[in-house]
Amino acid sequence: MYNKIIYNIPNFKPLISKISDDSARTITQCPKLKFLFSPSSMSSRSLRKEIGNLISALPLENKMLYQRGGQKVAYPRYNYEGFADYTVNRFVHSPKGYTNGLDDCIAVLLHNDEDAFLYHLAPGVHRSKIAIEDMQKGLSETIARLKEGNKKCSAVLVGGDDKKGSIPFYENISTVLKKHDIKAQEVLFGEGHKSIYYDIKKGVIVNDGMFFDVEDLKTEYKKVNISDTGLL
Repeated sequence: MYNKIIYNIPNFKPLISKISDDSARTITQCPKLKFLFSPSSMSSRSLRKEIGNLISALPLENKMLYQRGGQKVAYPRYNYEGFADYTVNRFVHSPKGYTNGLDDCIAVLLHNDEDAFLYHLAPGVHRSKIAIEDMQKGLSETIARLKEGNKKCSAVLVGGDDKKGSIPFYENISTVLKKHDIKAQEVLFGEGHKSIYYDIKKGVIVNDGMFFDVEDLKTEYKKVNISDTGLL
């Protein structure tokens, strides 16, 4: 188990409604988040400061069943294999945030142009059919929530290790996204621990900003599908 920031929203009731053809034409397109890379001239101190700006608004540990930082953090429902962590029941809900300690786990960032949910999901606790279906249902409900008010939802997937069973789990996640016509940006299947930092107004940083460009990213990850890049 690794440290990560996690929120659970009490009384989470997504609104799922059928959008008419006329309404569909007025959906606001959510721009893809830029993947941000470190300029070769950036000092490690400046890089740490940039990353710090993405996590300063969130507590650095999860405290269950009481108030911290003005937000309620509720104890999660256990999943079907006895684990409370690494399921759709715990998540970051913030326009900016992060999760780390990604090994075979996959981070799923769902966002519109105003709000975002970040999940840290483990294949090891989603082996049974009922656990997989619970995960897929949770992601679908979040997508529906982000689409309220004729908004468009986008997705970013980061993490996983193809040598540790992450590919079938990735396919289970992708099934949900395809159902909602979402083509995710993906940085997947590398060795070791990984991290994702995001700010929906700025972009996404992978692995503490250690990469300089897309080609550098591809030296560590086997599946890289991103549409836009920029510098910190």
